[in-house]
Amino acid sequence: MSFKKAVSTLVASLFLYSVLAADFARASSMPMPVSESIDILNSNDTGILKNYAKVTSVMDFGSDTTVINIQDFHMHPGVQQNISSIIGALAENYEIKNVYLEGAYDKVDTAWLSGIKNESLKKNLISKLTEDGKLTGAEIYSVAHDKNDFILGLEDRQIHRKNIQRFAEILDKKTQTLQELSKLEKELSFYQQKYLSSANK
Repeated sequence: MSFKKAVSTLVASLFLYSVLAADFARASSMPMPVSESIDILNSNDTGILKNYAKVTSVMDFGSDTTVINIQDFHMHPGVQQNISSIIGALAENYEIKNVYLEGAYDKVDTAWLSGIKNESLKKNLISKLTEDGKLTGAEIYSVAHDKNDFILGLEDRQIHRKNIQRFAEILDKKTQTLQELSKLEKELSFYQQKYLSSANK
């Protein structure tokens, strides 16, 4: 494999991982067996773990503040519904101040959706937006419980907006980029046959 192809493959793999994986930048932690992790939550919370998720690691920094980092499969309707259920189950037993959302900045106001008076229309719209990967689990919970100031974005506003602009530019040049990649692929194939033949080996 040529250097360019190796780099291209690596970049594509990292991009795909960053889209599908949850949060890269988390503090290092010591993974714990699920059986031990369950003890961290009260006995009435074990149903949350059994039905919707499992604890994979725990960290103690000696603070009175508890932070739960939910790593999810983005844009998957079932996963987002599970996250909504997790937040709901925790909210029933604990005082949850806020949910912090990756991929958003400032306050995430869900009043535009929770304020719809026609319940049938609202339910269908939530279902469709969730199915299309446009609604996160935190937003589903926020709308269902009319908590419009509940979600805060994790991202830096200026950096996030610039990244969105860059992504739009990448999408705008998608056809041209694919054409160039196709040409590059043909060139690479030619040189592979020329220099990596069985005779040369």
